[in-house]
Amino acid sequence: MKTFDLWVEGYSTTGQSAPAQFLGTYEGKTFREAVLSWSFSGLSRNENQYFNANNLTYWGCEIFDSEKKARKSFG
Repeated sequence: MKTFDLWVEGYSTTGQSAPAQFLGTYEGKTFREAVLSWSFSGLSRNENQYFNANNLTYWGCEIFDSEKKARKSFG
């Protein structure tokens, strides 16, 4: 198992914005498994409806394995 630091990119839309955010450190054989682990343990049932397992996005924002990648679009 590897450990991955998970970051979600920032956004700017319809007058609202937020910078990239650290989601935590999760384990998995792959990055995808680590993200899925986060979705199962880090999100409530209601929040999970905004997670897209196919695209690895949350509220349409991509999840990355580094702060630098996550901050590239909207800081």
